Amino acid sequence: MTNKNNHIFIISEKKFSNTNDLIKKICKDFLSHTDEKELYYKKIDNNNYYDYIEYNLYLDDIKIDEIRELKRKFYSIALENAGYKFYVIRNIELLNARAANSFLKFIEEPPKNTIGIFTCRNSNKVLPTIYSRCEELRASSNLNEVEEYLKNNINENMHTFYLESFFSLDEIKIFNECKNKNIIISLYQDLANSLQDNKKVIDNLAQFKKLSYKEIAILVHSLMIGNKIENKQKLLEISNNIKFNLSKVLLFNQIINLIK
Repeated sequence: MTNKNNHIFIISEKKFSNTNDLIKKICKDFLSHTDEKELYYKKIDNNNYYDYIEYNLYLDDIKIDEIRELKRKFYSIALENAGYKFYVIRNIELLNARAANSFLKFIEEPPKNTIGIFTCRNSNKVLPTIYSRCEELRASSNLNEVEEYLKNNINENMHTFYLESFFSLDEIKIFNECKNKNIIISLYQDLANSLQDNKKVIDNLAQFKKLSYKEIAILVHSLMIGNKIENKQKLLEISNNIKFNLSKVLLFNQIINLIK
């Protein structure tokens, strides 16, 4: 059980942790003494509890305007009669310093019955001003669930790619919804194996330019997990620069330079 005297939690993930279940458990713990708790449990399970907002920094950075909007919503009257409001930020270690500074006072002095839940893959990379205010929970790995999903949804010859390239089942599901999934797989295979003669570079650049910035972020994260350790920090820097919508040619050249 979570400590209901706390209002902010951070979940340290392992690869293929079932973080969703732990997030739902935290929400349900706070709703457990409310009237009609079974109704609220069902809403949490079905992702339609009105006073719940989630951000995933694996996909998008949080902009200052979005933080202002979050504050506005959470300082207003709750839509659910339960009175509790929940905000979730996945991969909190990717939060940029400017956004964190804007967010810090809200974290320290939130409105009544406001519960914050963060996830992280490496607690050492979370800003100390945020980490020190959180109760830390640890998620266990659930590889069986991932393997079952792959068995039911993915061709067997691609299982190794998914297991090596992604950190969570959520990332796998997000990837499978990408319009250009097959382009990303092809690029990953060429880039990860340094298959880059001049013709291949030209062909891959043409394909790379078809990707959205979110899809480029997924490709770079896949390379980070499967690539040599000395390149991971540089790939992380490239990943952080994607949000600035830099030239796709520039981003591609930066990646190519790392794998030569």
